[in-house]
Amino acid sequence: MAAWNSLGEPDLAPAVPSFASLLSKHDANRDGGLSRDEFPEDLLATVRPGWERVEDAQVYYKQFFGSMDADEDGRVSEKESEDFNAMLRRTFREHA
Repeated sequence: MAAWNSLGEPDLAPAVPSFASLLSKHDANRDGGLSRDEFPEDLLATVRPGWERVEDAQVYYKQFFGSMDADEDGRVSEKESEDFNAMLRRTFREHA
């Protein structure tokens, strides 16, 4: 039986800002989406407590850009962001 999940406990999931907030800070061309270049580098997708200083131990949303951009138009829309966040949150599991 597996007792560890790489995404960890649901209550340890990092807070994700609203898509509107991401757009207001990062949508440089104001097209209503985020391109790979506009996507924030520091937006955490997963956090492993106690590993904050370990290189490459944290996972960032930008690493998933290709998966988030479901229609492959080179930008992440609000719907694509919401769909990806829902999928990601379903993968968090309580440890056994």
